[in-house]
Amino acid sequence: MLGVTKDKEALLKEVEEHVVAFYNEHIDQTVCTFHNFQHVLGVMEEARLIGKQYDISEQELFCLEVAAWFHDVGYSKQANGHERVSQEMARAFLTGKLPEEEIQQIEKLIDATRMDAKPEGLLASIMSDADFFHFHRDDFVLYSKAFMHELRAKENKDFEDSYYWKMTLNFMEMHRYKTDFAQKHFAAGKRMNMDRVRELSKGKKAKEEKKHKIKKEEKLFKKPSTERGIQSMFRLTSRNQISLSSIADNKANILLTVTSLIVSVGAMTGYPMVQENKELFIPLMLFVLTSLATLILAILSTRPTVTSGIPSDEDLKQKKVNLLFFGNFWRMEYGVYEKEVNRLMQDYDSLYNNMIKDQYFLGLVLAKKFKLLRLAYTVFMIGFTSSILAYLFVYFM
Repeated sequence: MLGVTKDKEALLKEVEEHVVAFYNEHIDQTVCTFHNFQHVLGVMEEARLIGKQYDISEQELFCLEVAAWFHDVGYSKQANGHERVSQEMARAFLTGKLPEEEIQQIEKLIDATRMDAKPEGLLASIMSDADFFHFHRDDFVLYSKAFMHELRAKENKDFEDSYYWKMTLNFMEMHRYKTDFAQKHFAAGKRMNMDRVRELSKGKKAKEEKKHKIKKEEKLFKKPSTERGIQSMFRLTSRNQISLSSIADNKANILLTVTSLIVSVGAMTGYPMVQENKELFIPLMLFVLTSLATLILAILSTRPTVTSGIPSDEDLKQKKVNLLFFGNFWRMEYGVYEKEVNRLMQDYDSLYNNMIKDQYFLGLVLAKKFKLLRLAYTVFMIGFTSSILAYLFVYFM
């Protein structure tokens, strides 16, 4: 628990929803082309990635993710010194939901994203490196152009493109990664992007061949941006389907509880009542049988289906198996499963095809659940109503 009544996962989801709503409401995407939600999401994912490479606690990783969500919300009010405003907005939201020491830790991590900050400690270093996640990415030029547009639009600064690229190159040369992981894995990508910026800084004097190469690269760079949208789509769809499955299970549990109680009580008390008044046999049996039918339908809606768990070699070779669903691999040997998953991660098309299959078949399971639940509720409604009407008929006749 978090020192208050909410667990970390629930609060992190609440933070995400709050920040998403804030950016939709307060950030003009046509002006803030860099400091937008895509940047925030990139920083959060990078902070999580780097954090998981080190032996840090769940509480520390949680603070990193929360700080990443909030680190630029203050930019909506002011550009210079927006980190301080972000700290205040984070504190206002988290007060009463987290202990004071965790709020202070989150504030320190937000402060580590200042341009002139000198981060102290591992967590602050991770946060600092995450804030420059685009430095090593293939789509760096697109991110940097977005920042150039934002400077012109939001801060009314007029400058030549070549001047901007020179300033960018100077900053990248002064910038240093703080964590060992970033130094090892991100430095090469950053150097490649510095070469691109160096060519862009030459302005009109750059050779036409180089310009053509950059344009070609920019077309390729659009793909990661699309991938981020695809990943968000799969993540949201999966979350929604899991929520719907949970709702269906809760509805089934309600029916199971009510109908099992009715069947139990009806079986124990029905016989003496019928012995005293035989006219009650039909209403009582109708009520009990309806409850029993509803109980069976509710059980069927929640009963899991277990597959063999051992796909054939031919299916694996032809990539017909969805390795993201446990029912397809629960009896496979670990070595075989690891080999197939590694092969899947190296095949872009197969990976997304597996994700599509996972969503599709999960949807089929949900459809079956809700059909059975609808039938169960319909049977219960009609049977309960018919039982009452039959009782009233017997009573008045």
